[in-house]
Amino acid sequence: MRRRIQVVAHRGASAVARENSPAAAEAAIAAGADAIEMDARLSADGVAHVAHDPDLGRIAGIAGEIARLTSAEIAAHLAPDGGAWVPPLSDLLAAVAGRRPVVIDVKLQGRSVLEAIAAAVPPGMAAELVIGVRALDDVAAARALLPQAAILGFLPDPDAAAALAAAGGRIIRLWEPDATDARVAAGHAAGLQVWVTAGRSKGTGDELVGAITADRLRRVAALGIDGILVNDPAAAIAVLQEG
Repeated sequence: MRRRIQVVAHRGASAVARENSPAAAEAAIAAGADAIEMDARLSADGVAHVAHDPDLGRIAGIAGEIARLTSAEIAAHLAPDGGAWVPPLSDLLAAVAGRRPVVIDVKLQGRSVLEAIAAAVPPGMAAELVIGVRALDDVAAARALLPQAAILGFLPDPDAAAALAAAGGRIIRLWEPDATDARVAAGHAAGLQVWVTAGRSKGTGDELVGAITADRLRRVAALGIDGILVNDPAAAIAVLQEG
């Protein structure tokens, strides 16, 4: 199977390094990933930080909601590798600027988080960004604040391709179980790229978000998708390059 699908490192190469960390970003680059996905949330003082969860419990075993902590309080919680459990988005973007495009999964809705993300973007990097929004209402704000960035829809409705395209989006994300010939065709008919997140929302084991087997990857690749978000970009690239 000739590789023609963009491989996006989900939370960086999170299968081999701490998720959403500089090490995960570096591992993704070393693996040959086409882009690096990062999650964005706001601290209590309105600064964009890279974190998937709303709190520090799962990743750090620390009580505390990110939205209730200031940037200084967040910075005080260090991982064993010496880095912040939840780094500022500006730091991670600066580390990979000019080296790989970045997909930002905006975990919150509303203009305020998009403004904080725009403020974190290094000069000249906007064209390297894909801004992933979770509501059609946020597409216009994202386009206004970062007009050079592509807009991706992390939408709850897998059949929202036409509406996303009409709003100005360029990419629609499907969960792996929702990826079908009909939905991929509908996305392409609307003029969108179609990306798939491996696994299943809130899944475990083989359905863990970002985890995928070779057979499952071959299935979604055969649908004609344009991108795949995976935890292990090196393994995905190896499968896609077979044949």
